[in-house]
Amino acid sequence: MLALLFLLAAAALPDGEIVAHGGELAGPPTQTVAKEAAEIAAYGFSEVPGNSRLQAALALADANARAELVKHARTRIEDSLKSHSTESSEQIEALTRELSHGLLPALELPQHGWRKLKRGSEIVLQVWARVSIPQSRFDELLQGALK
Repeated sequence: MLALLFLLAAAALPDGEIVAHGGELAGPPTQTVAKEAAEIAAYGFSEVPGNSRLQAALALADANARAELVKHARTRIEDSLKSHSTESSEQIEALTRELSHGLLPALELPQHGWRKLKRGSEIVLQVWARVSIPQSRFDELLQGALK
């Protein structure tokens, strides 16, 4: 929930002057997970002090995006099992881990965006990342975990 609040706040007009920006993604994401064409995309966002290393900040955004995708996978597992059985939370966690072991290596390389904002006398660095997987591959991994 906190990640979603960060994303929504970042997507609004920046609360400062943009002094630099870059990356493949034009602007901060407005949601954490989205179905885009034939893919499932997950987004991560982070804000760090302006003098932070860009690569380290991007790695944090990548980790946040992967975590959002795993959270989406867990929700899909829970939804699938509710209609078929009464699995315990430990069993759901084990299935989520199994799905994640196939899911994370199957991800395409992340895309990034970043901007530096000046807020008064302070500079902050906002970074965001997008990871995606084809919907068909996600469904295949999900079905494999549920067998």
